[in-house]
Amino acid sequence: ELRNVRTHRRRARRTASMRVLRSISIFILACALAPLARAENLAPYALAPAQDLAAEARAAGADGMPLLVFFSSPDCSYCTQARRDYLAPMQADPAWRGRLHVVEVDVTAHTPLTGFDGARVSRADFARQSGIRLVPVLAFLGPHGEPLARPLVGFTLPDFYEAYVERRLD
Repeated sequence: ELRNVRTHRRRARRTASMRVLRSISIFILACALAPLARAENLAPYALAPAQDLAAEARAAGADGMPLLVFFSSPDCSYCTQARRDYLAPMQADPAWRGRLHVVEVDVTAHTPLTGFDGARVSRADFARQSGIRLVPVLAFLGPHGEPLARPLVGFTLPDFYEAYVERRLD
């Protein structure tokens, strides 16, 4: 009978250990997949990442538009809100087509882009050289990178964000 009790306890411990191991495995898997699910949910609201600012500004200028450079960071909730609720929908809206061309610069990224002078520089260094100290910032630039309007800094009054963009475009 003592042997049966010991066997029962061993099985109970093994079962409990398996449950804990299974729970930990599920938790780790969920943590690993969460960024993918978040990125997939934000995909419809993505803006094109800046690649070659001089070429992008020339292309926008040829269409009679300024180049709008959206400086952001991944952990900025205001950046997410400006992108998701205003900039991406405006860019996709036929009423705004032909009025704005937006590219995004992640101020924390060290991946390179080509600046207005043709030099390759990291996105973080480009933001620093542009005087960006906080995000979000929406810069309105001409074909040579010259400012065409005062940058839209911050996201303090979300209800007026689209109007602020439109005013600067005009």
